[in-house]
Amino acid sequence: MCMLSFFPPNVQPDVGRLTNGTIWNRDGHGFAIISGKQIIIRKSFDHEYLIAEFVRLRALNPSGPALFHSRLATHGSLNKANVHPFRVGRDRRTIVAHNGILPLTMQPKKGDKRSDTRLAADEMFDNKAWFGPLREADSRAAMADFIGHNKLVFLTVNPKYDAQAYIINEDLGEWADGVWYSNADYRDENDRYGKFWDEYDAYDLDCVYCGELGKVDPQTGYCMVCDACADCFEQSIDCQCYMSAAELKRYKAEKDAEEYEAWWAEQADKEQIAMQADDEDAHAARWAQQVTEARKRQDAEWTAAKEAAYAVVDRRLSGIRKEAAS
Repeated sequence: MCMLSFFPPNVQPDVGRLTNGTIWNRDGHGFAIISGKQIIIRKSFDHEYLIAEFVRLRALNPSGPALFHSRLATHGSLNKANVHPFRVGRDRRTIVAHNGILPLTMQPKKGDKRSDTRLAADEMFDNKAWFGPLREADSRAAMADFIGHNKLVFLTVNPKYDAQAYIINEDLGEWADGVWYSNADYRDENDRYGKFWDEYDAYDLDCVYCGELGKVDPQTGYCMVCDACADCFEQSIDCQCYMSAAELKRYKAEKDAEEYEAWWAEQADKEQIAMQADDEDAHAARWAQQVTEARKRQDAEWTAAKEAAYAVVDRRLSGIRKEAAS
């Protein structure tokens, strides 16, 4: 899912919150700071070093917007080339970072080692065939609609834009002490799994994709009716937001087993109630009838199986006799 943080001008980072984001997203970290007419970019797999470097450079360059990103790899190789942020197409003065899983049409094909965001930054975000100019509100709205619950932050020093920063799907993240965070990974663990899940239960269990209310499984993040991911809208077999395919298969198998055990327990309870309600003779008679019927079914199955076996033997013997006669 990743962790993306945006810092407006003159807002300094909270080291603890950045560190929280790196705990949950360990596959590479990067930041960008606008300093005058340039964008300072750094990337590393060492989160402690990079956070310290970000704090240092941000203090020296406070007047422009900035972003910090921690990656949780879903597509592409695990290397620094796939660590956010990325240059946008041929525009060397604009960068982008992303949180989420982009739609299938924006994901790399087999053999392409780029991540989905890197691919989109290389070929799509700056391509008018996909979206219009980023500086136009209609183009940003079209991009937000297309990427669903994903979030993007663009930083630019290109003079053709009327702003140095754009947040796509800002309303899907949250602001805290002047900093925008794409999700709750910046929070302390207790708060992350306390207040966050209270909020999640309040409204996020409704499936936006199919409209069913209260059907999103909070354990997996998938709708129990249409199987769509609550974040990227892809089916569970294609989505990697919450669980790998193997983890999801195991979870569903465990859940099915629990439901099966619960069903058998319910049947046992019903049978116990029936036994208590009936007298012993009536129950014994019913049980004997069930045993008799079961034996009849078993005898019929055995008879059918033997007849089938005899038929096979007869066919083989007939074939042998014909060969001997010829």
